[in-house]
Amino acid sequence: MNKREAILNGVKGATASHNRLGVRNIIENGQRSNVDVFGSILNSEALLLFRPLKNLLGACLEGGGIIVSTNRPLSVQRFTGSHEFGHLEMRHDIEYSFDGEEILSFQPSDSLVELEANAFAGEFLLPKWLFAIHAKRQGWSARRLEDPMVVYQLSLRVGGSYEATIRALVRHAIISERSGSALHKVTPKEIKQKLLGNHEPENYYRDVWLITSKDEGQMFEGQRDDIFFFRVNEKSGAGYLWDFEDLKKNGFNVISDHNVDSGDAVGSSASREIHADKPQRLRGKLDFVQSRPWQQEDSQIEHLGIHYDLYGKEVGLPRLQRPMISSYD
Repeated sequence: MNKREAILNGVKGATASHNRLGVRNIIENGQRSNVDVFGSILNSEALLLFRPLKNLLGACLEGGGIIVSTNRPLSVQRFTGSHEFGHLEMRHDIEYSFDGEEILSFQPSDSLVELEANAFAGEFLLPKWLFAIHAKRQGWSARRLEDPMVVYQLSLRVGGSYEATIRALVRHAIISERSGSALHKVTPKEIKQKLLGNHEPENYYRDVWLITSKDEGQMFEGQRDDIFFFRVNEKSGAGYLWDFEDLKKNGFNVISDHNVDSGDAVGSSASREIHADKPQRLRGKLDFVQSRPWQQEDSQIEHLGIHYDLYGKEVGLPRLQRPMISSYD
């Protein structure tokens, strides 16, 4: 086996795992927005544990055991878990595999086994069809996927880092290498600054989710310090207003709430923009409606409902094995 064959084997193995576990159906049905890496590992009857590993991102042990470091954010945990899962799914004949930062370099490895596992991880976590699903939901054309703002929001929804998402878009020939290079020149911090406007966060490790009416029914999986930026059209000129009281009910801190006028015509619409963070409930559901407040019935013209999980990176046993916090509050 040569390097090219190792990469092809890894990609084929990931596709076979998707099919066996029904991963695509789950996402197409709206049950998740990204590939459930840790659920897939557990469904394959492997043991999974999260521990603070020194100088390692993860390890795969003979007999079906996987350990993932708690020293990195959720997106890195997800890729590491996918890499270790690749060792198991590809049935690599190894006593153990200890993996460090080298698996994030995306450079060809001298070890065909590691190269195969990394190819599996890239395809398992970020397959081409996953990008197609989100692009269709959001109405993003291929040209829009050359916009750093769009790619950043795509990366949050698919559960990959901004850099990994760019590489996957290039690998799948969705965008050109030239476009990928241009995207790499724009940092996530610059994108977040544009999204936050005059608001200066404590730090720029926090992600900023731009949520619109096109996200109806979606699940958002992030970190506890993430910021939700809601941008919706509001037909205030015709008396229709959005009710965002569910933010307060779930203990969100509303950072800002304002309207951006789009015209002076009678009955015209405006853009309503709300920044919110730090909910008391880290997992829950938000429901918003646009209606005429003075009309008790039949005035609703739009609904936006989302699920969110802001528990962030995994620690100890997988949350899926701790049912006390795996159900909605």
